[in-house]
Amino acid sequence: MDPDRRPGGRNLSEPALARRIADCHCLIRAAMPYMDLMAETFKICGSIVALADEKAQVIRLTGPRAALDAAQKKGLCLGVSLREEDVGTTAAALCLRHRVPFYVSYDEYYLNIFRGGSCFAAPVQENGKAIGFVIIVHPQRNGHPHTFTLAQTVAQLVSREYRELTDGDLIRSLGDALFSALVVTGSRAEVKYANPSARRLLRIDETEEHVPFLDGVLHRTGEIANEIIRSSRVGRNFLVTRKIRHAGYLYLIEPVAEAREKIVSSAKFSAPYTFDDIIGLPGLKKK
Repeated sequence: MDPDRRPGGRNLSEPALARRIADCHCLIRAAMPYMDLMAETFKICGSIVALADEKAQVIRLTGPRAALDAAQKKGLCLGVSLREEDVGTTAAALCLRHRVPFYVSYDEYYLNIFRGGSCFAAPVQENGKAIGFVIIVHPQRNGHPHTFTLAQTVAQLVSREYRELTDGDLIRSLGDALFSALVVTGSRAEVKYANPSARRLLRIDETEEHVPFLDGVLHRTGEIANEIIRSSRVGRNFLVTRKIRHAGYLYLIEPVAEAREKIVSSAKFSAPYTFDDIIGLPGLKKK
């Protein structure tokens, strides 16, 4: 590879880039708030923040307009490949190969066009696999060491946000297909999601945040296993199973009369569905 060349080669075409952005919508949604915050923080020094997919193809860029224009002149733009075979040594290329954070500056770059600055890259991980990379490109040869820590921290935050988003999407898809009532609450007992059965049985309005849909349990801590709990709101008893989910809870709720009909050869109530049925089957694991 000629060190005087510009980045290029396997850049994505506009249609391919549009498809890739659509495929990575959860990753982009997870990263956007943190990228925008970093871009605002780095506005004075002219750094830009990039998000790349699992193949180190850039799918989002944020930063000051002048810095983005300067980066584009060097070949750093949406759809560009930052793989080592395309751009030589960069923090992103090393991060892709070794799956650990990297910092590269000045003459550590292979392409001369990059040697006026420095860059930091950290992987966004899901189940031990890198699903993307957070990259900070600094216009000066020596980046601040705190920036390296920041890149790693942001990648970890994006990883966590991605898990919550994809987990939430999975629960919504399954919840919408369930006949049993499924409710997800946050740490302050606010309703994050209620499936159609829950909205009908418990009279949960999507516009309401704090809904007392069960008596005396919303502010209790810990899990609940097949407990009969009354809802004064609707004047009925329900069989309730509750599991901890992130900072809140996931409720599986069945009217007692209907739950009785589903019990086969058991003296005790048992939930018609278990949480393993809903979120633990191998075939439902996120890829």
